[in-house]
Amino acid sequence: KCRTCLAEGQHFTHQCPQKTQSDGVGPTGQGKGRGDRALRQGGGQSMGAGKDKGKGKTRANAGNLKAQADAQDGKPWIVLNYRGDPQSDERLQEFLAEKPSTTDFNQVGWLAIKLPRADSDADPGSGFSLERAWAQACVGLSGDAAKEQLHTLACHHKFLVAKWMFMITPDMLDAVWPLIVRAVGKLGISAKAGPCDPEMLCCVYLQDFTNSADVLRARDELASIFELAVRGDVQLMLKPDAYSRCGIYRNNRWKVPPVLERYVVRGASKAETARVCSQPE
Repeated sequence: KCRTCLAEGQHFTHQCPQKTQSDGVGPTGQGKGRGDRALRQGGGQSMGAGKDKGKGKTRANAGNLKAQADAQDGKPWIVLNYRGDPQSDERLQEFLAEKPSTTDFNQVGWLAIKLPRADSDADPGSGFSLERAWAQACVGLSGDAAKEQLHTLACHHKFLVAKWMFMITPDMLDAVWPLIVRAVGKLGISAKAGPCDPEMLCCVYLQDFTNSADVLRARDELASIFELAVRGDVQLMLKPDAYSRCGIYRNNRWKVPPVLERYVVRGASKAETARVCSQPE
């Protein structure tokens, strides 16, 4: 639901016509460059961000968070490159035998399933080019100005992959992970699961965060899974890879919100969850 006009399922809060018109931007977010304003207004502080009221607590540093994420990414991954052929189907069964809750993430980076990319000829160095451009362009910027500059650079360098991510308990991820893996072709281009102490983190990747229709479609597909198989509420957070690459984590020095959108999915009841998760895969 849009938090500005209260419309349901029509657009994101940051794309509300009432907001964008007051900013001098049309409801479709068209502006200079491809999609540089398509997601102009979203965000909010990440979970756990903000002032700590308890004594003795320290706020997470964005640089430390990026270093931790990079260290996890640097470990060996357990990856299934799924192509939809019989051989891939056979490997799929072996892949699903590895439960997230019992995977040793001290040794393993992520469990991941990947589909063939339509843009497989994309420049593998675009991420490094984006980082260099951001290091020069971000000087003196903060807030909306910094966010808009990063979006412009992401579009220019064609670094548009993003993820819907959520944190969940290990037992619930064990239940929902096979459903996400089997539906990854409907959801996006890949998915991964890994640690996020004391819970676990799951990410579903999309090819282009400026494609609002596809972003909403993937969100709703995920919501339909959660409504059947997850107890309690789940908060989905949309984060472009450009943010991760350029150090946009909570408490970052540019004061850019670490995610573009948040969406709370109402999960199933305990009885409904037990019924769905007891069904054979």
